[in-house]
Amino acid sequence: IQFGGHGYSHILTNVLPRMLTRGFTNQDIHCLTTENPKNWLNWKCV
Repeated sequence: IQFGGHGYSHILTNVLPRMLTRGFTNQDIHCLTTENPKNWLNWKCV
């Protein structure tokens, strides 16, 4: 661990596989890692 954390690769190599073993589906992970950020980044001020 350098510079205060594990880095972004930690999520892909450790967290997501653990989520699969805990019952998350591939669709759940896709939603969390792709759809939610995409929707957040497309948010427009009204």
